[in-house]
Amino acid sequence: MHFWGKSRENLKKIKLMQFFSERSTKKELMDDFEVPAGDLDINLRELEFINRFLGGHAVSFAGLMRLGLPRKKELRVLDVGCGGGDTMKALYRFLTRRHYKVTMVGLDANENAIRYAQSRCRDFPAFEWIHCPFQELPDVEADVVHAALFAHHFYGSDLEKLASVLAGGKLGFVLNDLHRHPLAYHSIRMLSQWFSKSYLLRHDAPLSVARGFSREELRALFAPYSGHDIRLEWKWAFRWLLTGKRTSA
Repeated sequence: MHFWGKSRENLKKIKLMQFFSERSTKKELMDDFEVPAGDLDINLRELEFINRFLGGHAVSFAGLMRLGLPRKKELRVLDVGCGGGDTMKALYRFLTRRHYKVTMVGLDANENAIRYAQSRCRDFPAFEWIHCPFQELPDVEADVVHAALFAHHFYGSDLEKLASVLAGGKLGFVLNDLHRHPLAYHSIRMLSQWFSKSYLLRHDAPLSVARGFSREELRALFAPYSGHDIRLEWKWAFRWLLTGKRTSA
């Protein structure tokens, strides 16, 4: 009994290691643009809470400060995959409180997400909106390009295109995304099951972690961009902060 019990335990460990050795390709429910608008709204509200209280916004703030942004210039910041607009508001407040002049531009392919974001950002006249897939964005007209919890939705050529959009920022870019790790996976799985009212979040939150990145994967993705000072740092809670400060035109 002892031998077989130990064998089963070792087999479970092996399967767990294999599960996290590569990015999951299972689809998130939120990637379906046919999700009812009301269900999406609930999900976006809960994501705003998570970003605010689990330190997600703070990771992006740290990234902005790495870029050495000029205060004399009015900055145009493009948020790729803006979702519900909560990150745009957080970035805008962070920068304006430090006396930067900022125009925020939200880009999202989901029409319902843009609608929701506009309704939540009515008090921010310096916000602009683009309803368009990032793959079809003709030009990156921004000083800084930012993406938070967005890159893990993509693979292959789409992910490479996203990297090129980020690298198109005139001053630099900030990528804030998930570290694929078993502790993060099981923690968010339990928390979402206990506290979330959104079936989208309960399904997608742990899956997002499984679709997250290793350090080596992110380094390889941005290796081609030699015109940037690339820095990659692990942040609590299980986030990667990758920044690229432009060093050449």
